Formats: sequence, structure tokens, C-alpha cells
Amino acid sequence: MRRIDAVARTALATGTAALLLAGGGAAQAAGGAATATTPAAAIPVPAPDSTSTPVPAPAADEITSERAVEIAKEKAPGAEVISVERVHEQGIWTWWVRMEEGVWRYDLYISTKSGRIVRLKINYNW
Repeated sequence: MRRIDAVARTALATGTAALLLAGGGAAQAAGGAATATTPAAAIPVPAPDSTSTPVPAPAADEITSERAVEIAKEKAPGAEVISVERVHEQGIWTWWVRMEEGVWRYDLYISTKSGRIVRLKINYNW
């Protein structure tokens, strides 16, 4: 990618960007004297960061999404459930229950193993 950036900067500096954008490549931009650049498909892609750890697959749930909704309704009675998703939050698998009541939005993250509320966000939407 750095080679493409360098070619693009050179083309912009010399005013030949129109030829590059039209698909002419570096050879046409330089008046045919330069050799053709490497096609984009042949440019090596850097390997993914080896320091990042993959998120482990979820284990068998002890709390169902229906039970998570019940727990959320106990915390925010009268609110309407908008969505329920399973997400990885703060190092554990949780049910993300999004609820709304009037101008209030509730985001509850409930552990899939214990049913404990891991995180609760209450926002005022007006």
C-alpha cells in the first residue's frame, strides 16, 4: 500500500492524477518511461496482529434469552424490549437487552451463565 501512496503523491505533485485515476497506472503517468507498477492483487497484505487474542466461543448458556428479558423487565418495569443479542462484554458472554420507555433507553448486559447484570446503561433520548 505504501507504494501506491507514493505513486499517488507523485502523481498529484506533478499534476498527472487524472491519468492515474483513469487507469493509466504509473507507466502512463510518467509518460510511458517508467515500468508498470505491481497490480493491486499482487501487493502483499500484512499478517493480522499476532498480539491480539481471539474471542473464545461461547460455552453452553445457563440463562436463556427469555430469562434475560425477564431479569431486564424486573430492573426496568414498563419498558418495551427492542432487541436481544448475545455479545461479549467485559470479558464474559452476556445477553444485551435493549429496552425503551418514553424518552429513556435502557441497555442491560446480563451474564449468560449466572443471570447477573454485568452492565446497565440508562440514556435520555429526546
